[in-house]
Amino acid sequence: MKAVSACVAIILIMVVVSSCDSSVVLEDNDWTISGLSGQVKSINRRTYRAILQRDEWSKGPSNQTYSIKNFDKNGFSIDEKQYFINDNSLYGGSTFEYDSENNLIKINRIGGDGSPVGYTEIIERIGKVRPSKFDTYFVSPEETTKTGSSRTVWTDYLVTESNFYDKGGKLISKSTILYNEDRSIDEFTTLRFTENSNMTVKYTYLSKDNHGNWTSALKEIIGFNYQEIVDRNIVYYQ
Repeated sequence: MKAVSACVAIILIMVVVSSCDSSVVLEDNDWTISGLSGQVKSINRRTYRAILQRDEWSKGPSNQTYSIKNFDKNGFSIDEKQYFINDNSLYGGSTFEYDSENNLIKINRIGGDGSPVGYTEIIERIGKVRPSKFDTYFVSPEETTKTGSSRTVWTDYLVTESNFYDKGGKLISKSTILYNEDRSIDEFTTLRFTENSNMTVKYTYLSKDNHGNWTSALKEIIGFNYQEIVDRNIVYYQ
């Protein structure tokens, strides 16, 4: 189970940046790029272990954390933070920085006490908020250290490919994301060359709200016999 948890954590880190988009068409904000309909204010995301009963999936034990992502009224991401379910205390998260023309320039990562633990610096982008080349850094009280860099290419309207390099420039992993027509993720595959391992995550969508945004999905980690149900509670600007 520890191996599964570690792989899931790596996938989440990759998807934070890679899943921002699925096409080479220039869009204006995170709503359109993420396939969100309506003026979304926030998304509360919770994950549960999925249990198969009589050919139907149901929710099992909840994950220990949940996340909330906030958008401004123009559809740009403000922050995305994770909290512990038992006491709603902060686990960690990210905040997003833009220049005067609303171009994404930096993603700051914070720890459970709200202090900075790292950041992603956007070097190149397609449009305003889709990073295509970026460097990552670890921040400690003593020093700031570059940990790696990434390059994302949109090979097709519904396909992205990302290469991840260590601080020495060595290719350590590659990920591919396939999207559905509504921009929801269909399948995520990652190859980790240093460990000679691969993982594929498949999504099946179970429900949508009145705006057409998905509110529940089954996430299956192929080869590990591990399934989760992801719920999203979406709040809209009035």
